[in-house]
Amino acid sequence: MGAERKNGGSRFDGQPTLPPENPRRNAIVGSDAQLAHLFDTYRLGEGIVDREELLRRMTIAARHMAPRGDLLDAGPSVSFFWRGVQWWPLFQFDGNMKVRLEVVRVVQELTDIVSDWEIASWFLTPNTWLDDLMPISRVFKDSKAVLQAARADRFIAVG
Repeated sequence: MGAERKNGGSRFDGQPTLPPENPRRNAIVGSDAQLAHLFDTYRLGEGIVDREELLRRMTIAARHMAPRGDLLDAGPSVSFFWRGVQWWPLFQFDGNMKVRLEVVRVVQELTDIVSDWEIASWFLTPNTWLDDLMPISRVFKDSKAVLQAARADRFIAVG
């Protein structure tokens, strides 16, 4: 088994790993009703998977990729914990199970000010900066506008 990078990510032997838990970012969780909303809404798209399923999909993708020397990595990404299980919405992954750059940029913008749960909810909440559309519906069509919306929301939250 290869050594893991300090910040999580992929092991040097090329096997996929996921970022370590961040207790501060996981401190805020929603209610059962909010969880049901997250699951229902993300399922309308490409779905949502737990840690085990995500690692399985990443491993399969790694077997089908031409060797390029780059490592699989699921962070920074949209994920949240519920009762000890970590969940990832699949909208953010490309065919090689890499997090799409458009999502990475938004997550990086929001990570220091809101919890993982809030980031997952942010993508599904109509946003005034996006003409009351959900960021998930615009992130791949107009990534600059979604990133600007995240920056504006960050600015408002930080003050």
